Amino acid sequence: MHPMPEEEKQGKAPQGRPASPKKRPRKGTKKEALSLAVWKFPKNTLEESIRVASALEEKFAGNPTKAEDLVRAVGFNKTNDWRFKDLLKSAALYGINLGADR
Repeated sequence: MHPMPEEEKQGKAPQGRPASPKKRPRKGTKKEALSLAVWKFPKNTLEESIRVASALEEKFAGNPTKAEDLVRAVGFNKTNDWRFKDLLKSAALYGINLGADR
């Protein structure tokens, strides 16, 4: 049996063996950074965003409603339509609706 070198007993890497290189955190691409960017300003105009409040008032008497019902009232077909989502988010940024569209 071979005696253990003193470095191995203490948990150190033996001399002569290079230490493993430290891994750097991966930097994201510009595209990834843009897709993760948070809106600070509404994409839609105030007039376009008022359509949400008008539809809520006229069709649902101002009561909270499901997105499935609201989508038709503002002129879209599907709740996952990016234009519908943008409109809801713009209305929320203007403070028109409280938006629980998560």
